[in-house]
Amino acid sequence: MFYRLFAVFFYFLFLIVNVVVGLLFDIEIGPIVGGVWAIFLLICIFTYGEKIILVFSRARYVNDDEKLISTLKNFALHTENVGVKIYWSNVFINNIYYAKSFRGSPVIIVGKNLFNKLSKNEFNGILYSTLKVLKRKSASDLTSINIIIGILFLPVFMFIKFLVPAKYKNYFRVLVYPAFYLKRILHQKILNRLPTEERIFKLENLKKDFSSALFKIQQEVAMYELSFSSLVIGDLCLTHNKEKDVFWNLLNEVEDFEATLKLISKS
Repeated sequence: MFYRLFAVFFYFLFLIVNVVVGLLFDIEIGPIVGGVWAIFLLICIFTYGEKIILVFSRARYVNDDEKLISTLKNFALHTENVGVKIYWSNVFINNIYYAKSFRGSPVIIVGKNLFNKLSKNEFNGILYSTLKVLKRKSASDLTSINIIIGILFLPVFMFIKFLVPAKYKNYFRVLVYPAFYLKRILHQKILNRLPTEERIFKLENLKKDFSSALFKIQQEVAMYELSFSSLVIGDLCLTHNKEKDVFWNLLNEVEDFEATLKLISKS
């Protein structure tokens, strides 16, 4: 229940930030306009959150793999997920992501490169576990918070992209670290993104294959790290890819493979 209270506080904080920004432009009507704008954005995020994630991942609906669609339907029935849709991503190709709004259909986004590298059972273990995460009420909050953090830090990305000379862009990337670090902390420490049920492994004895899949994902290189798209979609996954940015790796807590497995398999 704590995560829900925190999520509500975060949404309220987003509203306050927009009111304050409006106040800077006009003392009389600025706060009203800022508040209305924030409420409009929140309604859009709560209603179309998964579609926003699909846009930034450049995903396309899976219509060329009947076996994959059949597997998804079976697992969705087993995990009591209704209306789950699955998509390919040819941009974020080295991981499997999820997204869920409060009113839309939950989605799973599969990186094409990772799908080709995992065995059938390895992929099934990740897919089943991801469906367990989507079943959680926190999945909608995680999706919404990702998008909100993206909106809050959008001016920073625009400043770096359009106003900073190309030869200095790498130096100014440090300005986006707080956004990624805040989001990573929210997922790992507060909202607990990983499933903690042994039922994950009861389907086809997937524990060994699931462990192998996690390891393989962590060895793949992160795509478009520290980009705005990565900020929006990143962390909506079971585990992270290998990150190349030296300073980000120093700032970010190194993901412990054994600790990840222990957390996932804890009953």
